[in-house]
Amino acid sequence: MEGRRASRVADEIRRRLGDILTRKVSDPRLAHLSITDVVVTKDLRIARIYYHVMPGEEGTRETVEKGIEKAAGFIKRELSSLLYLKYMPELEFRYDETIDKAERVETLLKELKEQNREEDNGG
Repeated sequence: MEGRRASRVADEIRRRLGDILTRKVSDPRLAHLSITDVVVTKDLRIARIYYHVMPGEEGTRETVEKGIEKAAGFIKRELSSLLYLKYMPELEFRYDETIDKAERVETLLKELKEQNREEDNGG
């Protein structure tokens, strides 16, 4: 039962966070931020928010991290006013490396395929 509640809270945080980031946070450093997952501990004390940085002029990981640090208090206050929880979870923003790893694997597979093609052609 606790796990389902944590999951529901995580889903709600993710949904509300999307609205807050697109409608209320005006920091251009966060324009390239994409929330990939939200995981809330069973005791609802910590919400781990996983994000990825989409490519773009302002979209470096470091600039987005600085933007998150600056906006974290505001984001927590906004979420707190939208969620009806006894305690607002601490927000932990974590960079999600899954997409980077998948892109790296895809690049390696393409390189291997190209090497095999060259070898088959007598190269």
